[in-house]
Amino acid sequence: MLLFVWWQQRTPTPIVTLEMFRVREFSAATLASFITFLGLSSLVLLLPFFLQRGIGLTAFEGGLVMATIPLLMGIAGPVAGAVADRLGTRPIASAGLGLTVAGLGLMATLPDSTGPIDIVLRLIVVGIGLGLFNSANASSLMGAAAQQHRGQASAVMALARNTGQSVGQALWGTLWVVIATSILGVTTIVDQPLDAAFDAFRMTWTVAAMVAGIALIASEARGRTKPLCGHGNSISPLPHN
Repeated sequence: MLLFVWWQQRTPTPIVTLEMFRVREFSAATLASFITFLGLSSLVLLLPFFLQRGIGLTAFEGGLVMATIPLLMGIAGPVAGAVADRLGTRPIASAGLGLTVAGLGLMATLPDSTGPIDIVLRLIVVGIGLGLFNSANASSLMGAAAQQHRGQASAVMALARNTGQSVGQALWGTLWVVIATSILGVTTIVDQPLDAAFDAFRMTWTVAAMVAGIALIASEARGRTKPLCGHGNSISPLPHN
């Protein structure tokens, strides 16, 4: 990564224009996206195990429960974009992050006798929060880049999300296995019933919520953003080369 940055600073035709990161709104939006998906990946990785091997749902039933998040994102996203145009992107992105963190934290409070409804109610909070954040944060990030750099900005946004999820799944998987094997007193969780290891899920989601909370700090660090209302973005684009 360091070699890539060094080369991009010196080549006359860089793949990524690193000057974009000198704009605080762009850097803050990128960092907030990375950290958010880092924390969210704990749900993507662990929730299927919790639903099927923890509370005994079928794969189909578990899929229906997990569909709560994308469904609510699809509903909240367009609304968030319209509201962000009027109020500015920072308050909407930060409010969405607050809900996402709260939803992750609520997942850590699931009781041993939990059922699908308990989980769906918590995922509704996550889904609405993520829908608000994604829409407003994407608008902020893209608007902070000059028009000729917006293709690169879109790639940076996708890279931040994918990297967050990739790193997160390795991180949360390792943490959960360490905790679960310690609770169960075994060396492997293969074919082990996980209803006795609910604390491993709760502890992992607690840490994930704390990590995702850092994204809220990054979101606020973007500074005050003005409403668009048809008059352009609050940050002037970078000068043309």
